[in-house]
Amino acid sequence: MSSDYLLASQINALQYSALLMMVAQVTGYKPGTFSHFISDAHLYDNQVEQAKEILKRSSIDCKPRLHLNAYGKNFYDITLDDFEIEDYITHPQIKFGEIAQ
Repeated sequence: MSSDYLLASQINALQYSALLMMVAQVTGYKPGTFSHFISDAHLYDNQVEQAKEILKRSSIDCKPRLHLNAYGKNFYDITLDDFEIEDYITHPQIKFGEIAQ
């Protein structure tokens, strides 16, 4: 899988984890562990300063968890409101300029 690492990696992992939870819930299984392999992690020229800023930051001691509360719902009826993120703490947002298309 290719990854525009600074802009998409974390949201892609969250989306796939949510999908795993949705499939597990509607099929009656317990979700396993989500893992993935990135074969092409890349950083664009216009993201270098933002990457440097991220590297300067200290880590935040938190263990965020994603919960799905949609018991009894059909797969296609699950919405964003059925998810909850717990213990999620962030640094201030880093702004990115023009994004490559």
